[in-house]
Amino acid sequence: MSGPYNPQPGRQPAEQPPWSGYGRQAGYLQAGYQQSGYQQPQGGYSYPQQESDTGHSERIRVIGLLGAAVGAALLIAGFTALAWYRIVGRDIKFSDFHTALSPPGAPAFPKAYFGWLGWLLLAAVVVSATLASLPIGSLALTFRIVAPAAAVIGIVVTLLALNSYWNNAKTFLGDVSVFKHSAVGLYVTLIGFLVAGLAGLFGPRHT
Repeated sequence: MSGPYNPQPGRQPAEQPPWSGYGRQAGYLQAGYQQSGYQQPQGGYSYPQQESDTGHSERIRVIGLLGAAVGAALLIAGFTALAWYRIVGRDIKFSDFHTALSPPGAPAFPKAYFGWLGWLLLAAVVVSATLASLPIGSLALTFRIVAPAAAVIGIVVTLLALNSYWNNAKTFLGDVSVFKHSAVGLYVTLIGFLVAGLAGLFGPRHT
């Protein structure tokens, strides 16, 4: 009956090499990578998987910019080149109103409109419509409200200024209402305000 095995004196059992658990460790690490979103490509290197961006991006709304440009062109033509009224064969333009209202004592409201207020309203609606179509975040939403509001104000103020002017001119010209003897320039101006205001409603394009 043999006794328990005793190694030869001076010799110890061989120690396990430090790399002997490499296979188990590698398997554990690989499983850990896969659970945490990593994949093991063929080359033996691991790269994290990036999640796709699910947010919306904004781009310039071309139709809004075109509408703002068309509105600006109509307004500038109405303010500079086209006649607003034709009375006794004579064309009356925006600049003629400005000249007629230049002397002291002229009605303040139409004088302000044909002096600087009309140009200010033109700039306000065109700039607002342009900015409303640009990808500028929450500001675009603000200008989508400002542009149509400025258009409505521009139309109303234009008609009120003309009404004030003609009411004060009844003594010299008789009964001339806002639309009596009106010419193409007045309608082009009103349409210009309307087109620019509607252009501001589109806003930037979301993709």
